[in-house]
Amino acid sequence: MTKTIQLSDIKHSILLRDLLVRRPDVPWEKLLADSNLPILIASLEEVSLQEIREKTQVSEITLWRRLRNLMAHGLVTEADGIYRVSPRWQTLSDFLLEYSAYALSQIAKEASAQAVILWHSGFEFLMRTPAGTEIEETHFHPTATSKLHEYGIPLLSDYEYYFYSRGKSRLSVEDVSLHTLLAERGSLRYIMYSLLLMKKCRKELDIQYLLGESEKLALRNQVEGMLRFLDKGEIMPGVTLPSNEEFSERAKEYGVV
Repeated sequence: MTKTIQLSDIKHSILLRDLLVRRPDVPWEKLLADSNLPILIASLEEVSLQEIREKTQVSEITLWRRLRNLMAHGLVTEADGIYRVSPRWQTLSDFLLEYSAYALSQIAKEASAQAVILWHSGFEFLMRTPAGTEIEETHFHPTATSKLHEYGIPLLSDYEYYFYSRGKSRLSVEDVSLHTLLAERGSLRYIMYSLLLMKKCRKELDIQYLLGESEKLALRNQVEGMLRFLDKGEIMPGVTLPSNEEFSERAKEYGVV
């Protein structure tokens, strides 16, 4: 039995064609098949074995077997328990980035024709849809301002926010706080919303997890500044924050003490 394929002019297809032409000696039809593809996409960033498992939902035995094969072909490197796609394979990395963005856009469009992806990494993404959009598919989790009412912070918004992940069955308060910052990166209004949530749940926050995740999202400095603001009322240079007076007024308005 044979299969005939035709490559389109979409960017990831062009990059795949480039790989096939430049390195015909590499068995791409096997290395980019089955669970190898999500493992490679997860490994675009530096990740541990556990993080790859969480992102891909591949069993431990299968994951180790696949990684061993990918490393044998030089596509993935490992150092001190951290894995990543080898920097030698820039075209492969470009293909994986473009393919994952394309695949995620298709998933988002199937959920809502008006979906806008705001951030993505691997096979996870944060998206925005018009207010009132309901998505029941289990891998889509309401988040950011769409989730704040569950913490006693009701807001009116023109949008719904959803986080897509196959590795998370639920979102923590830390996740929701970070997604609120991602929803409108740099927006003082959304920073205020995130601060209100942190203040409301301050005793429950897992600071280590919050800071670790903020690092991955390039939000570490912002989050550290927000924590210092909540704990000491100090405003760090270079960090966007409301004044103490503005925050106190908004906190009283939402009953956040």
